[in-house]
Amino acid sequence: MTEHYLNSLRTHDVSLPNRAAEIPADFLERVAKMWKELDAESRDIAVGTASRMRGPAAGQFLLSVASLEGEESSTTAASSLINHPDCPNGSTVLAATQRIRDGITRARLYLAAGVHGAPIGVFEPIAAKETNPDARQAALEAMSRLGHLPSLHTLFDRVAKALPTEVVVLHDGLIYVGDKRLAKALIPWLNKTDPVVRLGSDRSPAMARQCDYAVWTAHRLGIAVTLPANHIDNYTPAILAAARPVLQALPNLPPL
Repeated sequence: MTEHYLNSLRTHDVSLPNRAAEIPADFLERVAKMWKELDAESRDIAVGTASRMRGPAAGQFLLSVASLEGEESSTTAASSLINHPDCPNGSTVLAATQRIRDGITRARLYLAAGVHGAPIGVFEPIAAKETNPDARQAALEAMSRLGHLPSLHTLFDRVAKALPTEVVVLHDGLIYVGDKRLAKALIPWLNKTDPVVRLGSDRSPAMARQCDYAVWTAHRLGIAVTLPANHIDNYTPAILAAARPVLQALPNLPPL
């Protein structure tokens, strides 16, 4: 039975991830042993399949691929661990980051460590010596998600002072952290009409502005701002004005 799925992998059967629930448990062990024989497309399919499989073997397989030096699938494997229910514990994930040179892969693993309960005492010294900007931002967000108060304050200040080029990254970070108190830092965005990303197709002239992202981010955090559409849009001055007192009423972070 396992050989059938291995043959599907070798022949680049892209439906394999959709059949993850029916694949035998020893599939990933066999894939790991033949990894060097697989081409890049088969490796990508293997990672996609493992991301949908359940059990500790799937989580360990993804972490092993994420830890491979120079492997094109490493970042995808690391990203899959963020929300994988059987990801190894946060301490194990953090330990793996110390062997990885690629900053983007480390960034994804930091986010996974934040979801899966990495101890702050282990995380702090690792984050302190991080030099890659993307990985450093991910470590900040992960520790904020874990409730690390200094990180929450740093992230709050970074959001409040955000440039238009930083808005999308910080929007994603706030959603990942999930702390509604941080949305109070969006208040300065309400005054900024700088364009951030294009709305709709590439041919559309409309641009989502920083003020629009303030309302949209707050909505995605579960804050009761008025939102007339279930997607980001150019919101009216009245909607922007109505959002301000809602954000102002949010609780403050505890002082350091």
